[in-house]
Amino acid sequence: MKVVSYLKGIPAKNKNLEKPKILQNFIKGVNAIGDQGILHDGFYIPSDVAVVQGYVHKDSPASPHLQLRKTVIDQQKKNNKHTVLVDSNLFLYIDKTNPGHYLRYSLNGVFPSTGNYFSDTVDPRRW
Repeated sequence: MKVVSYLKGIPAKNKNLEKPKILQNFIKGVNAIGDQGILHDGFYIPSDVAVVQGYVHKDSPASPHLQLRKTVIDQQKKNNKHTVLVDSNLFLYIDKTNPGHYLRYSLNGVFPSTGNYFSDTVDPRRW
């Protein structure tokens, strides 16, 4: 399986080192299990799974990193492939420091009606 994570999907002026580390660690895990993981600093390339940090909405501004996210998501859908979206902690409005480094990981969308959060058949031993 070929998995590509997109560093250019992070804003160019990003100062949060956690964002690229998320993508680096994801690819490190993909390679550790024997699949092909690519940490990519360019534009869209076809893959079985794309990994994007953040999301883009239909009314998002036309900045380069958001345009790349949109291209990746749209092309993966068009090619009947998947996108893993790593989005912010829903509770940041309460605690901006995010001490537990919690994030949301979903497949193919970030909304309950569009994304798969793998919560339908959860093994209670995971928690």
